[in-house]
Order: sequence, then structure tokens, then C-alpha cells
Amino acid sequence: MKIKFDNTDRRHVIDLLSEHVSSRLSRAENRHIYLKDNSGNRYVVLGGTGDWHGIPDDVIEDIEQNHLDSKLVVAIKNQKSLKIYWGEIKPLLKSLGKLPRPGNDKYTFHVDERHDYLSVREAKTVTLALFKEIPHTESDREKSKSNVQIENLLNQMSDDERRELHRKIKDGEI
Repeated sequence: MKIKFDNTDRRHVIDLLSEHVSSRLSRAENRHIYLKDNSGNRYVVLGGTGDWHGIPDDVIEDIEQNHLDSKLVVAIKNQKSLKIYWGEIKPLLKSLGKLPRPGNDKYTFHVDERHDYLSVREAKTVTLALFKEIPHTESDREKSKSNVQIENLLNQMSDDERRELHRKIKDGEI
């Protein structure tokens, strides 16, 4: 079975970033790869199993037009782990002319992993530091999926229902 980077993996990466920056990351626009923290800083979170990545024009335009402080995050998934790289997006923005534009709706690029950093093949001066490598097996993915399902259920509950659930857990009824 071919491994893929999916929304479960992306959610895991976003949760780790949120913890690191001490702020819940939420969508900045309608793209699931484009996020913001409570201070308005932006994060472009890409992921995959290969070396090809792309950023849609509207994300690039929003960052450029609003002069936002933004990070580029690239997660590379393999059979047993996720390697997460990150850095300022500004060097990539300065190199947009070097990046291919298939279909003219996004900028694309390839990455090469080194020991503790990632480089953009089309613009060698653009690098991202290794932020974290984490174990990420199928059982880790299942835990992440379960946590998301629990979070969704809790969000659907009223305050009274959550308090009652908390009481039952505390009293050992559950």
C-alpha cells in the first residue's frame, strides 16, 4: 500500500506547530494549507511523501500584499516518521521567478532533504531547518484520528453535557 500525506497527518503537524508557538492555528483563508496564529502570523503547511510541493497563487498574493510574517512548513512522511522542516517564507518569495508554474495557478518546487535541513532544488539558497522528526506509524495515525473524533464530539456537546461527562470521568463512572 502506497503511503500518502493526508489531512490526519496535516492535523498532527498543525497540532505540533500550535504547541510550539503557544497558539491555536486556524485557517487564514479557505485553504487548508494556509493558517494563522492568534498574533496574525501566517503559516503555509505543506506535506507529502515525495519531493514535489506547490503553493497556490492566492496564498502567495495574500502574504505579499499584507506583508505578513510568514513561515513555510514542509512535512515529509515516510513509513515510520514525519520530518517537519520550517523557516521564513521570504527567501522563497524572492525566488518565485525560478519556480515552475504548471497551469499558472500555483508555484511549484522540489525539495531535497539533507541531514538537518531541506533545500529547494530550483532555488538552492532557500532552505528550511529541521524542526522536528517524530515517530508516525499507522498506530500513531489511528491515535490522531481518535483524538480528532473525540475533539469533534466534545465540540458538539453543550457546556452542561461536558461538565456531566467530566464529573462521570472524575467519579470513575466511565
